[in-house]
Parts: sequence; C-alpha cells; structure tokens
Amino acid sequence: MKKYLFLLLCVPGIFKVSAQSFYASSASDYYFPGGDTRVYRITKTPAGFSTELLTACAGPAYKLLSIAMDATGLYWVNGYQVGKAEISGNSLVNCRQIATVPGGSAALTIGTDNKLYYSAAILTTTDVSTGQTRNLGPMTYQPTGDMTFYEGELYMTAREGVIKIDINDPANSTLHIPLPASLNMYGMVTLATSLHKNTVYGLCAVSATQTDIIELDIDNRINKGVVGSLPINVLDAASIVEDGSIVGIQLDKVKIRQGCDAASGSIAEISLKPHLEPVTFTLDNGTTNTTGIFTGLEPGTYSVTMKSASDEQTAAFSVQGYIADQPTVSYTTHDPACAAKGDVRFSVAGTSSGYQVMFGSDVFPAAHLFEGLGAGKYHFVILNAAGCIVKEADIVLKYKPCDVVISDISTSAECDIIGRDVLRVNCPPIPETYLYTLTGQATNTTNSTGVFGMLSPGTYQLTVNTSGGGTPQSRTISMPDFSLTKPVTRVSITNPLCELPGKISLAVETGAALYDIRFNGRIYPSDHVFSDLEAGDYQFEVLRKNGCIADKIDVALVAERCSPVSFPSAFTPNGDGVNDLFRAKPESTASNFRLRIFDKWGALVFSTTDLHGNWDGNNARGRPMPVSTYYWIATFISLENKQVIQKGAVTLVR
Repeated sequence: MKKYLFLLLCVPGIFKVSAQSFYASSASDYYFPGGDTRVYRITKTPAGFSTELLTACAGPAYKLLSIAMDATGLYWVNGYQVGKAEISGNSLVNCRQIATVPGGSAALTIGTDNKLYYSAAILTTTDVSTGQTRNLGPMTYQPTGDMTFYEGELYMTAREGVIKIDINDPANSTLHIPLPASLNMYGMVTLATSLHKNTVYGLCAVSATQTDIIELDIDNRINKGVVGSLPINVLDAASIVEDGSIVGIQLDKVKIRQGCDAASGSIAEISLKPHLEPVTFTLDNGTTNTTGIFTGLEPGTYSVTMKSASDEQTAAFSVQGYIADQPTVSYTTHDPACAAKGDVRFSVAGTSSGYQVMFGSDVFPAAHLFEGLGAGKYHFVILNAAGCIVKEADIVLKYKPCDVVISDISTSAECDIIGRDVLRVNCPPIPETYLYTLTGQATNTTNSTGVFGMLSPGTYQLTVNTSGGGTPQSRTISMPDFSLTKPVTRVSITNPLCELPGKISLAVETGAALYDIRFNGRIYPSDHVFSDLEAGDYQFEVLRKNGCIADKIDVALVAERCSPVSFPSAFTPNGDGVNDLFRAKPESTASNFRLRIFDKWGALVFSTTDLHGNWDGNNARGRPMPVSTYYWIATFISLENKQVIQKGAVTLVR
C-alpha cells in the first residue's frame, strides 16, 4: 500500500461555551438520598462556577441519581430503568424510560460508540439506539458515584481514588490516581478547557450545602487541588464532552487507497478524533464534502481544509502513482463425501493480508474457510484492500457417494404369527436412501426400511444399495424356525360335572416368569387357573413379556354324566352270585363317604368309608345275620359340593 505524509496547521476558532458547562444531580434532602432529586446547570466562568436550578421531570420514576449526557439529551439510571430527557432552556422535557438495566446500577456515562456505561459489581453497557444490554465483566473496584471518558479511556470514582477501567477486561482495571477516602468524591465530570483539550474534575462532598471541585491531571496522574466550590450537594455529574469528544478538530489519520485501475485514480479517507461539531472537508482542488472521503485523485501532493463552527485545521498528504495488483492466488478443495460437506480455502502468495474473497454478496478474509458446501459449481471473486477485483475463480465440487455399511442384522419371530419370522437390517444414517432387497423362499422384495416380515424359515440373500451409487453389500441370511423353541406348557383340565363348572390350569414348566397367558383378550400369569368354564373349545396364547405370541394351546372340556349316590332296597347273600352284596350302585359318585348299617334294635352291624365298599350280610365275626329289615345311614359330599345325609332300609333275604 502507499506511504503518505501529512502536515496539520491550526487556525484559531470560536470556543464553544456550552462545552464548559456541566449538569449535576443533587438530593433535595442530603440526609435522605432516597428522596427527590434536583438538576443544576453549572458553568465554569473566569469568576468561578455558577449554578442554575432546572425544572426537572416530575414523579418518582424520574429521580436522577446517576446521570450522563450527549448532544441529544440527558440520560439517567434509577433502579432498574434508564431514562432520557431533552434540555430546553432551563427545563428537562420529554422525560421517558428507554431501557431496563440490572438493579443497583450507578456511575453512568456515555461513550462515542453511542453506548451507556454503568457499574455495580459488573461493568455493563446498553446501546441507546437498540436497547441491547451486555455485561462486560466483574469489577475489581466499586464505584462511589460516577464515570467519564478522557482521551479514549474510561475512568471511575472509587473509595481508593480514580480508577482507570479496562473495558475489555474490567477485572484488570487499575488505580490511576490514589486519593484519600475522606475527600468523598462522588461525582466526576469532563469539561472542555480549550478547543483541543479537556480537563477532568472531581466533585467532593463537604456538607449538605457545599461540594468542592478538584482538578484532576489525568495525564500526569495527580490531584491539582480545589479550584472551586458549589453551594449544593452533588450526587452525579454529566457534560457534553464526557464521551471524550473535543470541541475543536484533531486529525486522527489519512488513509490512501489506490483505485481499481489507473483511470480511476486513488482514494483518500480523512479521519478525525471524536468531536462535537459537524466538519466540512475542502480539498485544494475545490472538492468539498462532509465525509472526508475523496476519490479519483491523481498522483501528487494535496492539502485539505477541515472547518467547523469553532475551529479550522489544514493537513497535507501525498498520493503515489497506480501500481497494478496481480497476486498469485491458489486454493485447496475437499469434495463433499457422503455426510461430510465440501470446503474451499484460498491462499495469496506471500501474504493474504489486505485481500478478501467475495462469495455471493458477502466478503470474507482471504484465508477464510468456505465450508458446508455440497456438490456444484461455485464462483469466487478475489478483492484487494481497495475492494478491486484482482482474480475470479469457478470451482466445481463433486459428490462422493456413501459407502454401504451394514451395522447390524437381527432376526426374530413375528409377534402375532407362529412360524413366521422378521428380519431387521440396520445401517448408519447417511444423506442418501438405502435400498434393501431380499430374495429366497419364494420372496423377492425391495424396500427402504430394511425390515422384512412374515418370512418363512429358510435361507435368503440380502443386498443393500444406496441412492448415491455406492458399492453394494450382500449377506446370506438364515432365518430360524422359532416355533421349535416354544416353551413347554403343562395343561390340566377338570371337565364340568353335574352342576359343577370345569377348570383349565396352564403352567409353563421352564422360565415361567418370562411368560404370560392371554385368554379372551386379557392377560394372566403363566400359572393361572381358569375356572367356571362350561363344556366347549378354548384357545390360550402363551405370551412373552414383550407381548409376542410364543405358543397357542387349544383345550376342549367335555361335560361328564352326573351320577348321584343310590342303594338297592334288598339283597340275597346266598352265594349264588346274584345280588349277594349291599352297596352303593357302581355309577354313584361322591367324596367324604361313610355308610353305617343297624339292626332293628339299633345295634351297628356294618360300617365303611369306601364308596364302593359292601356288606355281605354277616356280622363282625363273619356269622350270617338273620333275615330281617336293616336300616342304613350314608353321609357324603355330593358332586355339587354339598353335604348330604341319606337314610333308608334294606331287606336281607335268604
């Protein structure tokens, strides 16, 4: 880039009197700072400092505890709110809330970046244009009342003295001017003491009706002592130059850029340090503007006059001839591969400093990595520091398809169909579509899910492709017969008899805890007894704990004939083999049976608890009993589970 020289000449102007005034907030009751506040205009004069009381905003929301100002008006912080008002004559007007800030905020000031700065335990900034608030970091020192800018640096009052704040890292702030805590310096304000010089003053509380003003030599880090007093107490102060601006004109730099070709000439950009008044720039060729940017300059030496309402300055600079810019530009690329995106990076031989790459409508540093690119053709433009096109490049990225990777193959039984299988093929996610093909056992199916159901046991061939055209993968799959592994289930039945309903008991013999029984849509434990059943056909499903069918069991209940207990009325124990015994008829059915036989005198001649036990007509010693009528009593539990007592008589005939 071009080298340049400049010369700055000063022309005295009219000093801006308003820059020697500042504003102070004051407590109406010094011993009750939470009460109302007042605002004073304080002006530095040859005779000292004068005060004027302003008509402030009415209402508790407009207590001006900590204040700041710029050319557009006065700002204040009060609790959680930032407010603003304009100054019209001796009144604050259009008072309003403009932002919400962290509680406890104080020590308010404003910078040339149009941001308010304030602090409690954390240094915080709020953009007055957008209302956006950002924490800059914790503070090492705590404020006693105010902040101000001087020569581009931020300073704050604290018990220890004047603190120089590191805006980039507030924890690294340092004690700039040590002061005794007894000074009670609550306010600090910057005033313009000449066109090109500002001075910082401290406001120290003496009593409820006196505040001393001390001059602080920030450059030499000393307290120059009391230079005046105010007949009021001061909570905080603000001035039109507290952002560090000066009244006059002070050149910052002149930057020379050559145009994009010899015909377009060079460009001069003239920058000033922060200032209060609008400036008009006039080049010695007669060109005038308010931006300080001049284009189309031929090689040579130029003089520019910079003029404001209060000041006028002149600077000289030189412009060299046009030198063609033809750097050697190279680039590296990575094609997009499967899920990985492609990228492009440029390199300018020797250095990339000053060069940029335009992609679409955006401009990036020359060494920027353009990533996240898919397959396609991309157009890039290489720009030099002046924004001129020096190279163009069209770069084509080609897509590399994904490799087919089969991560898992699983087989399982169909959940609801015994004897059928399910195949599941899992592959890692890719930005393409998988195509799964299964052949064998009269099957030829393709899908994009990798799930194949209702398969018969046997051998199959699996092939996996992708939509991107990667190399396919094949596997031979053996589908087992899961019905061979069904659990062994024991079935016990009780057929319905007479009025008694039937029962069916199922019991899984191995791993019973792994199974349940489903019957009529309901789930039961694997050892459940199903009762109150009528004669008929029943189907039970043995379920695994995942709800899938492991086996189906069909059971039939048959109604059995009901045979009550009955006895003959006579018998002939004569040994002819016909009707020789007295007993219950053979088809009788009962439980807990007991039979007793008595003679006509009531003597017990026979007893048995065997339902099919019999009396042969003999007494206990085996001697035949005489022909007669005998009496019997039978007790038992019937098939209906009822306690029964039967009585009768039997005739013994010889």
